[in-house]
Amino acid sequence: MNTVAWTFAAIAMVIGGGCLVLIAWAVISQLLTPLDKRYEQVRKELLKRESPTGVVQISATPRVGVKADKVREIAEELGFVYDGDSNIHSRQLNFHRPLPGGARSTSGDSPTGAARTTSTATSTTPGGAPDHSAFLAQLASLTTDSSGTARVDLGDFHPRQHKELVRLADAHGWTYVHPDRRDGRAGFLATRHGTETVTTNDEYFIKGPGIDELSRDPVAQRVATEAEAEFGVNPLSPLAYNEAAARYKADSRRTNRWAAVFTLPFLTLIVVALATGRLLGDGGTTAAVVVGIWVGLAALATLGVVGLTHAHRRRKANLAPYKQAYEKVAHAAVHGGHGISDRSAADDAH
Repeated sequence: MNTVAWTFAAIAMVIGGGCLVLIAWAVISQLLTPLDKRYEQVRKELLKRESPTGVVQISATPRVGVKADKVREIAEELGFVYDGDSNIHSRQLNFHRPLPGGARSTSGDSPTGAARTTSTATSTTPGGAPDHSAFLAQLASLTTDSSGTARVDLGDFHPRQHKELVRLADAHGWTYVHPDRRDGRAGFLATRHGTETVTTNDEYFIKGPGIDELSRDPVAQRVATEAEAEFGVNPLSPLAYNEAAARYKADSRRTNRWAAVFTLPFLTLIVVALATGRLLGDGGTTAAVVVGIWVGLAALATLGVVGLTHAHRRRKANLAPYKQAYEKVAHAAVHGGHGISDRSAADDAH
């Protein structure tokens, strides 16, 4: 029993020690950086995060040893005016400054493809109330991509408005999924009420235009009928999409569990082998216990590999009918549709 207790104590110490080393290294590397250089890093981050309308939001402690008061001082040196704190995910400091030339807007496709966004500037009505017409126009122009989401851009809105705009989007049929900052611009991914989304473990899910966009294309509609006859499912049906996405996510969770069953004992086996290998030379009961632990961990890792392989194959098989039907329709639309582009490569890169 002493050997077994020592073995598991060694595992705990190695894992815990590794975590402490990583944390300590991150803190020490910051502390070794001269304070003036950390201040300069904060200046650069403020300028990098600044939106086209002069609004910026930054963490209250962007660098170790740099407190909120110092961040405010640096921001004021750059001409920013402090607008108070917000605490959506963690304490953030809000600033703004007037820019020459006023605000500008940009538009374009997101890296995931069809989730188009339009940047919109903050304005007010004559009575002083926030004017949400530009934001509502953005919502009206959103098109979901193959993950079931569209990106809502908040880059030109003051951070204090973000929660209000998320609620406004929900009131107009768009459910908040998770935050999405790109190129220094704040935003979030949203999905239509009642739509399943696949934004994680999406390596084997469908890639390309969203079914919203495909449903408006005559070529896609015609080919969808053929695909339904061939594969037994209409890929443009929201119900079929939701069922396929929900099943894919359930299968992915099962696959992830089997991956953990393999990974944890496999890594533990490596640590144990390194820590207890010398005990094999003692022979007798000690060596037998060590070998027994090795065999048990190896058996668990083997079980994990078998389960992971089976779960992965099952996930692919369950998705296959819908995915094949979708790819048939998407291919026809991209090569013969009206203005539909192939975004699967961009999806893979993202």
